[in-house]
Amino acid sequence: MSIKTKKNIAVNRLSLAQRLCSTPILLLIITIVSLILRTLTVGYLDSTGDAYMIWRACRELIEQGTPFSPPGVWDHRMLRWALSIPMLISQQITNSHPGSYYLWPIVSSTITTVFSFLLAKKLTTTIPALFVAVTVMLYPMIQYHGSQIMPLGTGVMFTLIAIYCLFCWLDRKSWLLLILSSIMMFCAYGAKITAFFFLPGIFIVILKGSYNGKWNFKTFKPLAIFCLVFLVLFIIECVVFQNITTVTGGRFGCLLNGQGDLEVRTQYLEQRGHVEWRSQAETLKEYLLYFMAYHKYVPSVNAWLLNGGILLSFVLLMIKNHKLREMAIIYIPAYLIFTYAVLGTYPFVKPERIISRYYTVCYVMSIIMALCTLFYLWGKMNIKTISLKTKNISLGNIVILITAVSLFLYVTEKPKYGQNISITQENYAKVLQARREMAPILMRSTDDQKHDWKYIKRYRAFYGKTTEGFYSPPMAVKVNENGKEVVYIVLETNNSTTIQKALIVSDNGRFVFKS
Repeated sequence: MSIKTKKNIAVNRLSLAQRLCSTPILLLIITIVSLILRTLTVGYLDSTGDAYMIWRACRELIEQGTPFSPPGVWDHRMLRWALSIPMLISQQITNSHPGSYYLWPIVSSTITTVFSFLLAKKLTTTIPALFVAVTVMLYPMIQYHGSQIMPLGTGVMFTLIAIYCLFCWLDRKSWLLLILSSIMMFCAYGAKITAFFFLPGIFIVILKGSYNGKWNFKTFKPLAIFCLVFLVLFIIECVVFQNITTVTGGRFGCLLNGQGDLEVRTQYLEQRGHVEWRSQAETLKEYLLYFMAYHKYVPSVNAWLLNGGILLSFVLLMIKNHKLREMAIIYIPAYLIFTYAVLGTYPFVKPERIISRYYTVCYVMSIIMALCTLFYLWGKMNIKTISLKTKNISLGNIVILITAVSLFLYVTEKPKYGQNISITQENYAKVLQARREMAPILMRSTDDQKHDWKYIKRYRAFYGKTTEGFYSPPMAVKVNENGKEVVYIVLETNNSTTIQKALIVSDNGRFVFKS
């Protein structure tokens, strides 16, 4: 083979590699892989409030014209319109089939992965961005949000899109990008009100990006536009929800009125021993050390991401990479508000319980900052290859190998691919069959009343009739099985008083016929 032919082959290979590594192709690959992984690894329908309450409220709104029972009662869950609107759309398309519960979580977590890649690419280059995308894709909290209807599953998606649009505005100074960033942040607020915590850092970044050496009208004009768009959307939201709920102040008024319910719930949980419902600090020293509470209430990896992110952010303020500095500027105020926001002093009382999923946006931002900083520093040290005996191994090849092995181990570790979607579909088919046969639907009672109520509410949310009360106490029957008396909870009677051919829900959530 001639030298010219070898050169042509090398050029063709390089051209192919460049095409494969182009952003559109990589985005397509990331999207497909994420969709497949999310679909294969979905968890069973969650028993937490947001998971089934928003779904049930959307069903009632479609079928009855008003959400929740009793009619006209709106709470903070249904008011999360950025999450409830996609639920309404998916239910309208699928006629409220329980299997469509997974559609939005799968899509939103995939979009989160895609914009993690785009944001990391904006901060550094393609290879670290790929590493970020895979890490976010495999991160347990993103997997959880990819299975369940949770506010921050949607909130993290909109926040990342907003930050990405903001960084694009810093490069191009296009007003459209700034307006889009404001709209996305408002959507994040529409999913979870704590999105407000990221606004101070965003304001600082906007001012920093528009500062031209002196303070004048032009310096504050971009910030004014961002705030004006946000304020207009906020006013529209208030008017719309005020007309819907007849509560002064719309959604914000409903949230303020709901504080009484929160106080009642807090007292109820504390009476049952849940003293950690809202963490307290009795002294100023305990308050200042609030960040240590994350290691008590949040799983260790998440806690280290939270506290490691703030330490890294202060380091990033001193490096020359201005994009990484701006990520740190957004992260620092959000972390401080999350940690030190209180409802009252002496004792210092946090407004919310410390729950791992509340900080998902911070986790993802920490992952992006950490990996991008690592590759940035690696590039500064000019380490392009690693010597192994007589061969030099490309850093890019190492990253690709680690990514491939991680994906393989993650996928092969999951023993039950897709079963949770099939269980949901199977349950729904059997519920419809029981209704056709006029057979009652029963559930075996446990010794734990709280556990029973989770199953009851989950059944009523996804499979029950919306004409029946969601909170009404269920009826129980006693059945003699092999000389032993067993208690069953009646989920539906279907105009039948017998329990022959009754439908039973087992411990794993799957319905089986009772002979």
